[in-house]
Amino acid sequence: MSTTQVIRDRIAELSWHGAYLLPEEAVALDREFDALLHRIKACPDYASAETALVELSEMEDLFALLLCKYNLKLSDKQKRLCREFDRYDDPETRYRFYQDVKEGRFS
Repeated sequence: MSTTQVIRDRIAELSWHGAYLLPEEAVALDREFDALLHRIKACPDYASAETALVELSEMEDLFALLLCKYNLKLSDKQKRLCREFDRYDDPETRYRFYQDVKEGRFS
């Protein structure tokens, strides 16, 4: 089970007072995030990156929840994803973010 899913499951069972992020989970989230960015960068075209972009949108949802609702500390990179990919439902935003990853502007 991914760290993302472990944290989602924990949050689903706790009140906002009980939300927490262990240091090793923060590190694991960054590793999963980096691996996802690497998968996107390795895709030959936008269409082939769709699955990874959907996974990235789910990760952004979790980061936004941790940051905004539970006020937990996130890495600068995780906060940046929340700012720049928060409108992933918008096709132009999604494509721009894909281009940023491919061209090394987001890594």
